[in-house]
Amino acid sequence: MLPEGLVFNPISLTPESLDLLNTKKFSVLEISRLFGVPPFLLGEVEKGASFASSKEAVRAFARSAIAPMCTRLEQAITRACLPQGCSLEFDLSQLLRSDPETRWGTHQIARNIGVMSVNEIRNIEGLSKLVDASANSHEPLNQSPTAAGTTPAAPKPNGHDPAPLAEPPLEDDA
Repeated sequence: MLPEGLVFNPISLTPESLDLLNTKKFSVLEISRLFGVPPFLLGEVEKGASFASSKEAVRAFARSAIAPMCTRLEQAITRACLPQGCSLEFDLSQLLRSDPETRWGTHQIARNIGVMSVNEIRNIEGLSKLVDASANSHEPLNQSPTAAGTTPAAPKPNGHDPAPLAEPPLEDDA
């Protein structure tokens, strides 16, 4: 029921139009394969694609397509423009970064086992260096240094603290 003077024209795609759409999609996928670019970066979003898979695809793209190009460019600039003994290296760490939870968990493990200092972790994260007094303020207690030339007392065989008690334990009057 259309108002007077209006005519209904159904919108439909002809087989030729459908074929053109499929051809465009195929072309995008071929370009993607040729240059190693994830299809979603070229505007081709597949059903079932998620943000997590997109993030991983960007990291894979950085590792497999951008990093080799950067290596070739670094070598060419080093040969052509820099004096002997000097080299150039692009920093791709921002492209290859994982999610914050994983990254901070990795930093925590590296800090706890003594592989990295607080300032090294801060440098990786682009934060300013802490002064010496506060650099160790978050040191795990089981890793704090002992007095010079001393070793911590070994626990007794029963597993109790070897330090003497300040007051003798109270006995029950039972």
